[in-house]
Amino acid sequence: MTTNSSSYLPSPDALWSHAATLAAWSADQQLPVHNYRVDETGLRSEDVGNGWWALSWVEGGRAVLYGIDHDYSETVSLSPPLDLLAGGPSWLPWQWLDDVITGGEEIGFLYWWDGEAWGRAPYPDEVHDDGVRSMVPADDSEVRTVCDALVADGADPTAVREREAAHRRTAAAHGPQAAHRRTAAFPNGAAGLPDTVPNGAAGSPDAVPNGAAALPAGHGEPADRRVPCWLPEQHAAVLAVEMKAATELDRPTPAATPEQEQLLAWLHTNGTNGAANTTSHEGRSVLSAAFVDAGDPDYGRGADGFLDALGRRIFGEAATLLTALRDAEADPERGRWLYIRITVAETNTNSDTNSDTDTDTSTSTDMETDTHTDTDTGTSSTIARGYDCLPDWWPAGRGIVAALPHTVRLEMARRAAPWRPNWADLLEEDIRHDGAPARLCRVEPERGLPRISDPAADADPSS
Repeated sequence: MTTNSSSYLPSPDALWSHAATLAAWSADQQLPVHNYRVDETGLRSEDVGNGWWALSWVEGGRAVLYGIDHDYSETVSLSPPLDLLAGGPSWLPWQWLDDVITGGEEIGFLYWWDGEAWGRAPYPDEVHDDGVRSMVPADDSEVRTVCDALVADGADPTAVREREAAHRRTAAAHGPQAAHRRTAAFPNGAAGLPDTVPNGAAGSPDAVPNGAAALPAGHGEPADRRVPCWLPEQHAAVLAVEMKAATELDRPTPAATPEQEQLLAWLHTNGTNGAANTTSHEGRSVLSAAFVDAGDPDYGRGADGFLDALGRRIFGEAATLLTALRDAEADPERGRWLYIRITVAETNTNSDTNSDTDTDTSTSTDMETDTHTDTDTGTSSTIARGYDCLPDWWPAGRGIVAALPHTVRLEMARRAAPWRPNWADLLEEDIRHDGAPARLCRVEPERGLPRISDPAADADPSS
């Protein structure tokens, strides 16, 4: 998170004053800065390719600020998608904001003003910039730029100042207090709003856009709210969140098979020699794999296969042996595993040795595992399988594809109903069309998230 953006935003009254002044000017001419317009829903800047921002009033002296910087909003295209309304107050115009967010334009930031301070949803650690600082002017520098440009073009400085003052009066007439009056007079929208404000510059009316009415306040977050989820990797990450919270169903450990012995022998021989897709550390070799169904349109590549913990395709003998083991352990009702991690270690290896994620041999207490000791080769082996959840040992960080929706759906369709976990219904939803459940797109609240208008937000916490 960009900590200094927290104290960057002025009050919505100040934002409105600057931008609505420019909106009044935009009605007459093209400006050397962003052009603005005011309509019945609020104020919005013109998108000239780099982004835009908008401000809408909400009854009760409150407001919402939203927009995007196409170059700097790191909040877009995250996996899982970021819920910009997470933790929002009950008074937000929820349905109206949902229509804005799902309306086809990407939104990179969304802030709400409660009458005293700005707030927003928490961001994941990797987001350092949401674009609000680069897109939303915090002062009247754009107004000054317009005035300076007019004077440079030969306009009389006194006339420019008078015209600026007139436009500021126009902005004030369409500001928050006017919005409250219009909302009371026209509760169903902007019908009947005046198109001109009298007493403008030189005593003549100034043509301005329709004034903005305050949006009706909401009454709590809708229970079935969705978050746009258009990308395959976002869909996968949403499923991963659901699977990570699940547990394994109670099933018997697969019996030892020749296919299992062959795979263990291969890993013992090749793991310490740096075979592709394996990791080795102090005599311990690990092979982790996630199954990919041939029918998966995103990751299948036309043939059954496996991905390693870094999302790389597993080829060659390792893939052949994994396929043979998965087929040998299949059950017509209980199905097949989706994840597997095989660890082979020399029996004299320090069992406490633990390196990175790939060499971690710990397993969840509810995870299907079995352990073997081979006195002939002087090795011990552990096999952990994941049938019904995303194992703790499988990387599930952002940027790593941990769950494959189409592959998982095809596997669940082949199982008997009692062996489908309770989250399997999520697989039948059209997530990319209808969006993901908001509960799967939330981020834990950031510690010490400052109030956005807090002047101390930029202060060095160590001072």
